[in-house]
Amino acid sequence: MVYETILTPNDLADRYRAAGWWSDRLLNDALAEVVAQHPGRTALVDARRRMTYAELQARAEQCALGLVDLGVRRGDAVLVQLPNWSEFVATLALERIGAVINPVAPIFRERELRTMLRLAAPVAAIFASQFRGWDYSAMFAQLQSKTPSLRMLIGCRYRRCTNPC
Repeated sequence: MVYETILTPNDLADRYRAAGWWSDRLLNDALAEVVAQHPGRTALVDARRRMTYAELQARAEQCALGLVDLGVRRGDAVLVQLPNWSEFVATLALERIGAVINPVAPIFRERELRTMLRLAAPVAAIFASQFRGWDYSAMFAQLQSKTPSLRMLIGCRYRRCTNPC
């Protein structure tokens, strides 16, 4: 799969490719290769589950279909603010769709996010509903009212996730 950027041919992309620092290989390409060789090996472990490479790939495909069903399209920016949970598989799903992944650290709050949302203009946000005593759902509801591009809020709970992934 070839990854297209908005960088012009004379930009950093060409220099990074020439130096061998940047290839056009996607995470999903690497995952498919590992699944073909070692489908049953453990790929992901969090406090709640273990997932093999084959399960991870299937979950990413399922999540991608769910996100497309919700209206996420190629080229759409999607903000992802998740702790190190298995739901972070959403990033693989977004890559499959061709969406622009805007990863954000869980420590960021409304002040930092307002600027990021304005600059990235994401159509969706995928986040932990609550994490370490903070109500992300309420924060994103407030941010959504001030962010015209933000059409979809996808909140994940530690024990169960409302996101399509």
